[in-house]
Amino acid sequence: MLHLLPFRSKNIVLRSVGLLSLAVTSILQVWMFSTSKATLPPAYSINHFFLYFAFAGNFGVQLWWLIRTPTHSSPAVSESESAKEDAEPLLESSTGTPIPRQTHLQAWDMPAYLPYYIASNICTSVWATACHQSRISMAQAALFSALILQLRVVLSAFNNPSQRANVTAFGITLLVSKIYVGILVMYLWRTWGFIDHVAISPAFEQQVHSGVVLVLLTVATGPDPTVGLAFIYVLLSLYFGTYQNSGWHHFFLIETIVLVALLVLDLVIIKLGFKANRHRGNDMGLPTAYLNTISQDNEPNYTPPEQHLIKDDIPMLPLHRQDIS
Repeated sequence: MLHLLPFRSKNIVLRSVGLLSLAVTSILQVWMFSTSKATLPPAYSINHFFLYFAFAGNFGVQLWWLIRTPTHSSPAVSESESAKEDAEPLLESSTGTPIPRQTHLQAWDMPAYLPYYIASNICTSVWATACHQSRISMAQAALFSALILQLRVVLSAFNNPSQRANVTAFGITLLVSKIYVGILVMYLWRTWGFIDHVAISPAFEQQVHSGVVLVLLTVATGPDPTVGLAFIYVLLSLYFGTYQNSGWHHFFLIETIVLVALLVLDLVIIKLGFKANRHRGNDMGLPTAYLNTISQDNEPNYTPPEQHLIKDDIPMLPLHRQDIS
């Protein structure tokens, strides 16, 4: 019945349900944190300060997003604007090389993301309830379901490799999803700490498997480092938490170093790529104004300065017969 509502009414209903789901899952998580007690000491656990700070920060970001983020225009308006951009002719540089049109991936706006967000909150509520009742299998299944929903949103934003640098233009909605991924991974490690055997150190294959998964998710969600930074936070929270298994404790520190090195390397590659694109554009004879647009494409809230075109920077437009006369 929701699809029968007008566009504005549908957005109001989804936003209200999103706020309700945030309130319910937050209450259940606080209740679980304050009342659940492990019968046996876990193999490793998250530092309480890191856990509560992450919970409060995630709650604040989601609440601000639900209240302050405006919904985008209707689909009809977006389609008309897209058709208008497609009808615009391509410009040519002074050497006759066509200038590619600036295209951007469609962002995950609030109405598109809210169903995934609400479903993830329901799964997180199931996790909190299952953990309180010591139903670990159900808790893990609920967390994996929520994580798959969030990765569906995060990874789908990168179906066009040439537009990966425009990730920061997607706004707060994608940021909320990426932070949610980090929170879910933190809850997964917290749950695994209660079922891992204290006396049995992890095998080398287990550590490699866990480390590779974190590395792949960090790379797949780049170049924006949000997910990578969230994973580093999770690993540090585990490293500074109490533990009875030294094998996993050492793994948390080693994997933290690996992810930090990976993010630094990714930043260096991006900077070198921008410089290479600028030099390649100069060799092709592209205008300076267009090159500046490419190099600043990854900066949020960037306002291009006023350009003073010279003769070689003026694009060559096709002339009509009346223009010649």
